[in-house]
Amino acid sequence: MSSAVVLIGEQALALRERLEASGYSTLGWSGTDAEQSLRSGLVRAERVQAVLLSSDELLLLPLLQHHCGAGEQVPLLLGVEADDLEARKLVLKLGANDFWLTSAPPSELLRKLRLQLDVHQSGSHESS
Repeated sequence: MSSAVVLIGEQALALRERLEASGYSTLGWSGTDAEQSLRSGLVRAERVQAVLLSSDELLLLPLLQHHCGAGEQVPLLLGVEADDLEARKLVLKLGANDFWLTSAPPSELLRKLRLQLDVHQSGSHESS
């Protein structure tokens, strides 16, 4: 079974088609479906390549960190409305690796996602 980018929330789910067209497998939910999927064990850590979390689903962050290793074992990118100091503080405070502007073109998210996957992959090779 291949690994997938986990999409949580409407902002992240809106990127599904572009991610899949770029060669990524995806799993995604929003609202109570997301919480139930995480709590049920439907998402297994070894199957997660990265996590994209919409700003309206931040309450699920502890579940994502626990069940998927989001932010540590796999990249975690948060959707934010504005690229300002407050957004950057929030991203760092929550333990995310990066963010994407929800108003930016999907190509910007893809660039950041590839960068974070490269960083995590090279980091995991160094620690082995």
